[in-house]
Amino acid sequence: MRIALYCLAGLTTSFAVITFFCDWFWCGPDPSINWAKGEQECTSFTSMTLMRLLWSMNFTSEVLNVAYPIPLLATLKMTSTRKKIGLVVVFGLGVITIAVSVGRFVTMGYVDNAISIYIWATAEICISVIVVALTAVRPLLRKLTNLKSTTLLMSEDRSGVPAIPLNRSRKLGGFTGGSGVYWQ
Repeated sequence: MRIALYCLAGLTTSFAVITFFCDWFWCGPDPSINWAKGEQECTSFTSMTLMRLLWSMNFTSEVLNVAYPIPLLATLKMTSTRKKIGLVVVFGLGVITIAVSVGRFVTMGYVDNAISIYIWATAEICISVIVVALTAVRPLLRKLTNLKSTTLLMSEDRSGVPAIPLNRSRKLGGFTGGSGVYWQ
């Protein structure tokens, strides 16, 4: 699996480098031609050949990046339903990213409307960023829910009586000696 991961990382990196150079040098060795007007006008954005090439590399890397961890999921022994749901959501968003990419490809090939293409491209980028960011969001959500539950434990009801007893031991992680210090 480690060799496959290195191959996948190398393939994704090479696709990114190829995309970069194709976008810059599609019209020749001088990248400024991409912005030229008149008889020298050439742009990588309007080339359907380039679009098919770059989309096929993008699609291949997206499918491989979503499919790579699936065999590992079969070996996981998770008892938490919340974690299982979280994984399904992350992989579901990965599949949605691929579907939006296909929608963008179809739109570029058959619809002559730049606004529709921009909408599909923006949706694809946004969903991809969300999928990547979800791995960092989990610890943040854990801290926020922990903070929320701690706040609830330390709150008082309307009569002014604390919601939890003040004389719990340090080992239990509660208040000690009525001092109001909370030990975690």
